[in-house]
Amino acid sequence: MTNKRYAFGWATVSTSDTTYVLAAGGYGDCTGNFCALAERYNTSTGNWGSAGAMSTPRIDFPLVVVSDGSGRAFATGGQTGPNSNQVTATVESYDASFGSNGQWDGKTQMGTQRKGHSAVALVNASSSYRIIVLGGRNHAGTFLNSGEFYTPVPEPQNGSWSATGTSTVARYGHTLTRLANDLVIVVGGAQSGSACTATVERYNPLPANNWTTLASIGGTTCYHAAVKLEPDALGNSSLLITGGRASPSGDSSNVSKVYDPVMDQWSSSYPMVTPRYRHTATLYPVAGGSDKVIAAGGIKQIPSPPTNEVVWEGELFTP
Repeated sequence: MTNKRYAFGWATVSTSDTTYVLAAGGYGDCTGNFCALAERYNTSTGNWGSAGAMSTPRIDFPLVVVSDGSGRAFATGGQTGPNSNQVTATVESYDASFGSNGQWDGKTQMGTQRKGHSAVALVNASSSYRIIVLGGRNHAGTFLNSGEFYTPVPEPQNGSWSATGTSTVARYGHTLTRLANDLVIVVGGAQSGSACTATVERYNPLPANNWTTLASIGGTTCYHAAVKLEPDALGNSSLLITGGRASPSGDSSNVSKVYDPVMDQWSSSYPMVTPRYRHTATLYPVAGGSDKVIAAGGIKQIPSPPTNEVVWEGELFTP
C-alpha cells in the first residue's frame, strides 16, 4: 500500500472486467493520522492506485461488499477523531466502476454509533442482500451485543436499518464471517478493557434470528482477522483466523487456526511470518490456480526497546 495504516477497512471489489482489493480509512500516514483516503490494488496489474476519499475519516470500522452484483462496498461507523467518544453511525458506499478511481456516496446511518464492530453481507435471495453489523462500542464506551440489518436495495433508495437478535457475549474487536446457507460465525473479541474472549457463536438470520454457542477457539483472542476459505468438494467452507492478541494490551500473535463448521472443531495451522494484530485477511484470486489469503497491515510489537510498529509488508498464505 502507499500509506502505512492500521484499523482500516479492507474488501475485494469488482467491476465488469477488473478485481480490486480496496483499503480505506484507518490510522496512519494521513493528515491528523485519521484517514479518509482510500486506495485499491489492481489484481491484474499488481499496482496500487487511488480510490478517492470518504467524506468522513474513520478507524475501527468494517468494509463489506453487498452481494447484489454491483460490487459496492459499505463502510459503517468507526471512530472519527482522537477522542474515544468520537464514534459515528454514518455509512458510506464505494462504487468501483464509477470514473477512473471509483466514487464514495453517503447512505442512511445506523441506529447505533459503533466502533470496533464487525459486518458481513448475506447472499440468499430471500435476505434482500442484507448487511449485518454486530457489537463494538458506542460513544459512551459501552461494549455492545446488539446487531443491525441494512437492506441497501432497491436503488435509488438509501436503504434502511432494523434490529437483529443479540449475541450472548458483548464484543469489540471480534470477527464476523458468513459461511454456508447464510450462517454467520462470530469469533473472539474484547469483553472489557482488560479481557478478550475465546467464545464462538453462530447466528442464523433467517428465519430463526437466533444465536447458538459453538466450540471455543481454544485461547482468548481479539483484534485478529478472519477469512472464509475455498469450499471443499462437498461445498463446505472452513474459516481461517490469523494473528490478534490474547488480551487487549497483550503481545501481537502470529498464530493461525482453522475452524471446521461441519465437525464444530478448531485445529492449528501454519503461523504467520510476522506477528500482527488489527490487520486484515482477504481471499486473493489467482488465475488458473488455487486462491491464496493475503494478510496486510496491522501492528507488530518490537521487544527491545518495547514499542509498537505499523506493519508495511503483507504476506500470502496458501490453504
